[in-house]
Amino acid sequence: MGWIKKGIVRHERMVNLRLFNKCNCSFVPTKRFNIKSVLAALVFMVLALISCSKENIKAYSLPDPAYVVAHSNGIVSRYSEISVVFSDGRDIAKLSGKNPFSFYPDIKGQVVWSPEGDRIDFAPEKPLKAGQSYKCVFDFSGIGEAQKGWFSFNIKTKEAGIVVKPGKLFIARDGSLALSGTLESEELPENAAFKDIVKAVSGKKKLDVSWKHDALSFHEFTVHNIPRSMEEGSLLVSWDGKPLGSKNSGKAEYRIPKDGSFEVLAINPPGEDGNSGISIAFSEILDPNQDLRGLVRSNSPGALRFETDGSILKLYSSLRWPEELELSVERGVKSITGAMVVPVQAVIQVAWDKPEVRFQPGGVIVPTSQGTKVILETKNLAKIYLEALQVYKSNMLQFLQTNDLDGKSELKRVGDVVWRAEIDLDWSEDKKNQWTSHALDLSALTEKYGAGLFQLRVAFGREHIRYVSPNNFTSFGKWKFPPVSISDNDDEYSYWDYAEEWFDWTEYYRYRNDPAHPAFYIQRFGNDRSARRNILVSDIALSAKQDSLGTWHVALSNMK
Repeated sequence: MGWIKKGIVRHERMVNLRLFNKCNCSFVPTKRFNIKSVLAALVFMVLALISCSKENIKAYSLPDPAYVVAHSNGIVSRYSEISVVFSDGRDIAKLSGKNPFSFYPDIKGQVVWSPEGDRIDFAPEKPLKAGQSYKCVFDFSGIGEAQKGWFSFNIKTKEAGIVVKPGKLFIARDGSLALSGTLESEELPENAAFKDIVKAVSGKKKLDVSWKHDALSFHEFTVHNIPRSMEEGSLLVSWDGKPLGSKNSGKAEYRIPKDGSFEVLAINPPGEDGNSGISIAFSEILDPNQDLRGLVRSNSPGALRFETDGSILKLYSSLRWPEELELSVERGVKSITGAMVVPVQAVIQVAWDKPEVRFQPGGVIVPTSQGTKVILETKNLAKIYLEALQVYKSNMLQFLQTNDLDGKSELKRVGDVVWRAEIDLDWSEDKKNQWTSHALDLSALTEKYGAGLFQLRVAFGREHIRYVSPNNFTSFGKWKFPPVSISDNDDEYSYWDYAEEWFDWTEYYRYRNDPAHPAFYIQRFGNDRSARRNILVSDIALSAKQDSLGTWHVALSNMK
């Protein structure tokens, strides 16, 4: 794709003339007039145009689906393009210098056409203003197709957001006390400065905070060399996202054990450190040669296994951890200096994993000899919503122009959802936090619609999950759980159609990963909770090879 047009062309003149006529304003020429009459007429004309212009800004016109397949809508990234997808292509060589977009407020930028001329993108010159609403008007007359009229749509840009999760105290390799944490971000520029976002103070001393950036949206920080003295101390970690354009702020306070005291700093339940073990952090490096059997105990019915890594003890069980885990650390546990630990007993609630759904990996082609069964895996789900989109046989070539067999681009141009069902998964408590396999029998689908290409799409809603939140929600305010649905990238419907006026970005970023909150189910920003898999129901296998002389050899076989 190439750049066709730089800058923005305003269509107020064209739109206003149309609206001026709509207002039934007309001028009758006369042979005589004076300057006062002319001035009065001009003032009247200007007022009428302004009035009509304001009317146009408030007016909306939906696109004709015969011409427009999809367009940008709802909440968008500040860095995204504004797009329109057409039902047919056009010769882009004839469109040089043409720009059919108008924006209120104005946006400066460039127009980009796809090679086939069936998609146009407006690329803003610079990132859009955070949290700003824009009205977009697309006028076909701007590309020489005035007979197709015009349409409008609204977009609103996301606000910058950060979520800070201060971690637990631990002993670094050099024996000093440290603390780690994470910061997740959205809508921040690549050159965002994180210095001074997170601050750490012990007593009156400001401590150093270092950063490691694993990705554009995930960042780790570490507070180094936390001082210890002969008395217990405290550490205050605070954060403020204002320099990054976020309203999120907060703080966490830690007790610092006195120097020479050997005790438990923190206990991380299963799952918090990315595995199924319990992680116990001590205030000194552990003696790696000690036998810990009987010194660290739990009410787990399984046999315990221990791994020592510096000041961290990792505890594993041969069986599933009980939902309420009782853990005790006895005085016999020793540090590398021979000090005995301060005994501790704790009760840990084993957290629920977030509900998930996924298809087993595999090829696209499913022969009927397989029984048209596809394996689906779920975690902490009692029910699922399943639908199938069929790509019509007459549209397969169009589908393959923009997709491989497992592709998912612009599916609404080539097919429709033909089958929907809600499926009970026979949930039981022993399946908590476990991936469970289910065989989806698609015989009813294929019997009705025959062989062909389908996309299976699975989603779930609040009423389908089995999950206990660590957050005690008593009210969600204006938040509502959206209906269970599956949206494509080109869907025009948006949760934000009724939410943009009251939407709380800070609350969204805070609770978007909590299945007990409506923010979890918003299908924007890459947080689509659905699983998708294309299947081509066919008993015919076709292979083609080209030899060194350029001759093609095609083989057809029956997969049964």
